[in-house]
Amino acid sequence: MQKDMRQGREIDVRLQLTDIARDQLGDVLEARIQSPNGDWFSLSFFADIRETYVPLTVERFNGDLVNRITATLDPRVADATEVFEQVKTRVLPDVISRNPGVDLVPGGAIEERRRIEVGLVSALILSLILIYALLAIPLKSYFAPFLIFAVLPFGFLGAVIA
Repeated sequence: MQKDMRQGREIDVRLQLTDIARDQLGDVLEARIQSPNGDWFSLSFFADIRETYVPLTVERFNGDLVNRITATLDPRVADATEVFEQVKTRVLPDVISRNPGVDLVPGGAIEERRRIEVGLVSALILSLILIYALLAIPLKSYFAPFLIFAVLPFGFLGAVIA
């Protein structure tokens, strides 16, 4: 049903076709409509009809419209991060040029990996601070733990070479 304003009057336009009659876009365009004076016209005479993609549900995240695209990857064939980077570098620029405002946000395995990486970096920083504090207390110096930290890579290198 469509409401249309003509000369200050609201006109209801209703078109109902059987499932078979609306199977193809051409069938809908050729649907016949009778005017009030008895003349018959095709729907394409009155309306500009285009076939477009419409999602079955509308999903929003932080107020933005979201289209979720998912894929199941075989880890023996492709890594999720590699596929995401390929989409970001090869496909996304073309999509953005045609649809400004489109954004690509990773999810699933990529989001989980990034969350783990952030947790590991936080744990590394916290452990270095705790080791510094544990070294500074018995050495009674704020500078001596930095010297020990500076010498550690050379000690590991010597252990690997030996």
